[in-house]
Amino acid sequence: MVCGLALCPGTSDAIMMAFFKRLFSRNRKRLEPRFENYRIQTGYTNADHTPYAAIEEFFALSALGKTHDEAISNLRPKFEERVKLMKDRGEPIPLPGSGKGIPRFAPNDQIEALRPFVDEFWSEILGTSYATSFVSDESRLFSWDHYLAGGRAELIQKVKAKYGVDLSAYYDEPIPVILRRIQSVTA
Repeated sequence: MVCGLALCPGTSDAIMMAFFKRLFSRNRKRLEPRFENYRIQTGYTNADHTPYAAIEEFFALSALGKTHDEAISNLRPKFEERVKLMKDRGEPIPLPGSGKGIPRFAPNDQIEALRPFVDEFWSEILGTSYATSFVSDESRLFSWDHYLAGGRAELIQKVKAKYGVDLSAYYDEPIPVILRRIQSVTA
């Protein structure tokens, strides 16, 4: 006899409760996400018609390649890295077939704690308002060096001129780390 969610005639409440308890138990072993279980979407970029591969359930998870097979091969390590990052953060891993991934923004509490210094840095070094950007605790300066005609070199030079700090050796570190280093030297 096949039954829906309602109790089946002749089945005791205790049996049904035991079934549902096992079904929804928190102690059940969770299956590890596997690349092979997700449907890989392929296509071509609009800009230069380069083959790409993506997994819909993971927001902005894609890779490029000379062929679709290469793009899929390039996608696998990105998938594994994203799953590890989500596990480390305690975020739920999207299930295969669960639909489009929801964008999650990285925290920005470290960068916000540096205000008003970050406002000054954005204005004096980048020549724009900090309010025009979303800067997370994981953001790097290279995402903003295009604000300056001379790019990275000009940004490094402006920081050295304004604050007396050569950030060449740690330019690629997260922005909060860089700003705290500048503050520690100038304090």
